Amino acid sequence: MSDIKDWIERQIESGYGVEEVKEAMTESGRDPDLVDEVVGKERKGGDRKQSWIIVTAVAVLFIFVLFAYIAFSPGISGPYGVTVTREIERAEVRPGGGSDIRLSVSGSYDELLITEEVPEGFGVPNDGGANFDEESRELSWNLQGEQEIVYRVGAPGASTGTFNFNGTYVGGGSTETIKGDETIDVVW
Repeated sequence: MSDIKDWIERQIESGYGVEEVKEAMTESGRDPDLVDEVVGKERKGGDRKQSWIIVTAVAVLFIFVLFAYIAFSPGISGPYGVTVTREIERAEVRPGGGSDIRLSVSGSYDELLITEEVPEGFGVPNDGGANFDEESRELSWNLQGEQEIVYRVGAPGASTGTFNFNGTYVGGGSTETIKGDETIDVVW
C-alpha cells in the first residue's frame, strides 16, 4: 500500500494533476480515493508550512513597523529630530528698549506649530508673521518648511527686572519646550 502512495506522491510532485492520477488509478484497477488521501496529507503539511511562512512574515513586518516607530518618534530633540532654539539678540535692554528674538529650527518636518509667550508689559512691534493673541500674550506660527523666525519685542517703559520668555513647539503629536535663551533683563 505504501508503494502506491509513494507512486501517487511522485506523480503529483512531477506535475500530474489530481484528476489525471485518479484516472490512472482507475485504469489500473486501484481505488482512486487513495489519491485524495495522499493529497489531503500533503495539503495538511503544506498548510502547516504556509502557516509558518505567514507567521514569519507578520513577525518581520511587526519588527519593521516597531523600528520605524522608534526611529520617527519624538525623542530628546523633539518631534522627528526637530529642535527649536531661541536666541535673544540683546539680553539686557533699557526700559522701552527693544530686542530681536530669533527662533531657529533644525531638523526636517512637514508641519510645525510654534507658540511663544511674551512677558507681560512687552510690546510686539514686529511679530515675524505670527498670529498674536493680546489676551494670552502668545505668538503662534504654523510653519511648513521655514527654518527661522525673527520677531521684535519692546520692553516695558516703566518696569525693570528679569522677564522670562517661554515657548513650545508641536510636531508629530509631541509637544516640546523651545531651547536656548529665556530672559531679558530690563535695567536703567
